[in-house]
Amino acid sequence: MADEQTGPKKRPGAKALTKEEKIAAALALKQKRGGGAPPAAPVAEAPVAAAAVETTAAASAPPAAAPSPQPAPKPAARTAGDGASAKASAKAASAARTHEHGQGTPATRARASARPMRAASIRSRTKVESENEWMTVWPNLVLREILCCFLFSIVLWFVSLYFQSPLEELSNPNRTPNPSKAPWYFLGLQEMLVYFDPWIAGVVMPSIIIVGLMLIPFLDNNQTSVGYYTVKDRLFAWVVFTYGNVLWFVLIIIGTYMRGPSWAFYMPWESFEVHKPPPPDLHSLDPSIGGLIVAGYLVVGMILPAMVFPGFYRKRGPIRYTINIVLLLMMMGMMLKIVARLMFDIKYVLITPWFNI
Repeated sequence: MADEQTGPKKRPGAKALTKEEKIAAALALKQKRGGGAPPAAPVAEAPVAAAAVETTAAASAPPAAAPSPQPAPKPAARTAGDGASAKASAKAASAARTHEHGQGTPATRARASARPMRAASIRSRTKVESENEWMTVWPNLVLREILCCFLFSIVLWFVSLYFQSPLEELSNPNRTPNPSKAPWYFLGLQEMLVYFDPWIAGVVMPSIIIVGLMLIPFLDNNQTSVGYYTVKDRLFAWVVFTYGNVLWFVLIIIGTYMRGPSWAFYMPWESFEVHKPPPPDLHSLDPSIGGLIVAGYLVVGMILPAMVFPGFYRKRGPIRYTINIVLLLMMMGMMLKIVARLMFDIKYVLITPWFNI
C-alpha cells in the first residue's frame, strides 16, 4: 500500500525524483535482489521514502558504480513474490493516469502547450496544398472568361469583315425565291419537315428537345466530377450531348448549303444554277412491317444497354434509365430516318391514323 499512498493523487505536492535518483535506486534494487529486473519507478515519492532509497543505494553500491548516462530502464513487471505490491503499483499508475487526464499535471500541460505548434504547422501545409488544388472564381475563372470573350469578339469582327452577309434585294411579293428558306437558326427545324409530319417536326420534336435539356440535372446523378468536367469521368454524358449538338448543326448545314431550287438535295460541289429533275417517287413501308421495325428498335434499344452495361442501369435505376434510353433512341432514330430517306427513298417507316414516322 506504500505505492498507492505515494501516488500523485494522494500527495499532489510531493517532490518528484530526478533522473539520476531513479537510475541509482533501480541499480540498487537490482543488486539487492540478485540481478533481477528493476521495478517500475513510481511517479512521485515522499521525502522520507526518497531519503531511505538514497541511503540504501549509497550503502550497497560500490563507488565505481556511478550512474552512467544511459537511458532510463523501461518499467518491468514485479516478481511473483511481490504480488500485493504489483497490484498496488498498477492501481497507483491507473490513478495517476486518471489524475493526469482529469486535473492536468505538469506533463499534460507541457504536452498541451506543445500541440498548437505542431497543429499550426500541419494546418499551414494543408492550406498550401488546398490552395494549389482549389481556385477561387474571382479572379481565376472570371478573368479567363473575360479574355475568351474578348478573343471571340476579335475573331468575329475579322470574320464579319472578310465574309459578306447574305443580304439580297428587297422582298418582292410577286416573285417568290426558290427555295424559300428560313433564317439559318431555323433551318434545322425546316430540314426536319422533310422527314417527319409537320406537327411532329415543328411541335413534338422541339418540345422533347427542350424538356430533355431541362431534365439533364435530374437524370445525370453522377457525382464523380462535381465542379469540373472531363471526358473520362463523364463519357456517356459527353457522347450524348456531343451527338445532339453535332446532329443539330448537321441539319443546319444541310439546309443552308445542300438544299437548292425546289428543295432538291445538292452536294457541296454542285451549283444551284443547274436545276435537277424532280426526285424519284418515295414509298412508305407497310404498317405491319413498320410496326415490327419500330417495336424491335425500341425493345432491343431498351434491353441491350442494360445487358451490356449493368452498372449503367444500377446507378440510374429503372425510371432514370428508361428516360435516358428513350431520349437517346429518339436522337439516334432521327439520324436513321434521314439516312433511310436520302439513301433508300423511304418516306415513312410507320403510318398510323394519328401520326407518321
